[in-house]
Amino acid sequence: MSVSIRFLPDDVTVNAEVGEPMLEVAKRAGIFIPTGCLMGSC
Repeated sequence: MSVSIRFLPDDVTVNAEVGEPMLEVAKRAGIFIPTGCLMGSC
């Protein structure tokens, strides 16, 4: 099962699998999200 995720303010929409870490989805879409944990679950 997949879901659509929209990253703002870049207005980029990508499909992701349920349970896929948000940081991995963002990276795949070319979106940089600054984070210290690097896991996407903090």
